[in-house]
Amino acid sequence: MNHLENLKQMLQVLKNSQKINLLIVKGPPGWGKTHTVTSALNASETSYEVAGTFTTPLALFNQLAASPTKIHLLDDTAELFSNQQLLSILCSASWPTGADGKRIIKRSSTSLLSNQPDFEFLGKIIMITNKIPKSETVNALLSRSLQFSIDIDPCNVPAMLQAAAESGRFSDEQASREVVKYLAENLSRLDVKRINLRTLEIGYEIAVNQSQDWKGVFSQVLPWTNDSSQIEKELSPFVENAAGKSVADQIREYCKRTGKCRRSYFYQKKKSKEKPMVLSLKHM
Repeated sequence: MNHLENLKQMLQVLKNSQKINLLIVKGPPGWGKTHTVTSALNASETSYEVAGTFTTPLALFNQLAASPTKIHLLDDTAELFSNQQLLSILCSASWPTGADGKRIIKRSSTSLLSNQPDFEFLGKIIMITNKIPKSETVNALLSRSLQFSIDIDPCNVPAMLQAAAESGRFSDEQASREVVKYLAENLSRLDVKRINLRTLEIGYEIAVNQSQDWKGVFSQVLPWTNDSSQIEKELSPFVENAAGKSVADQIREYCKRTGKCRRSYFYQKKKSKEKPMVLSLKHM
């Protein structure tokens, strides 16, 4: 996983830029967005303030006013995008609102019953979210921000889990490797879109605390798919002859269409005893 190195570069831009004051980190749940951000901040010895998950306009106003020169980390902010007062505060905090080039956050709403007066914000903001809804106000905020997306290719899930198991984050590396091995052996029957680092962490905790039958216990919490014939049924409108496509291209199309991994492609191919499947782009 190269999230950390790429994000370090983004954070460096955020810290050094005289114009960019907001970084939005987006990615699917369970793949360590918060861990990646905080690790990058800690590695650069950058101090920061953390806002609670359910931040209110008043709480955010007071926090920014109390530390107007610091970096503020807003975690799990999907709901924040639907609050017009919060968006207004963030827009003011991330971009100058007047000819003087200052970022002034005003206590303009009667609901902001704060003891703090209007103030100039000189700090930076990092938002972490699973998704970004679409609206004109959200677009206005996005236009003021630097955005970093953590995209997970289902075909890379086994390798990413393996890298995490060997990263030193688990005290019993052998146990973490065994969990990854078990997941890899069963990926063809699992909903890969719901497999992530949290799955590995849960499996690891079960393995080290229920060593005798950890696989049986772990299997009960895994997101198993329906019978594999259902996958074939879903794919049938997209299956054509190879038509000159390489196996690698076929696998990429299969992963993109189903969310499954490379191992699942070969599993389905072997089970059906048919020619390699190709997913036609014209049907996508």
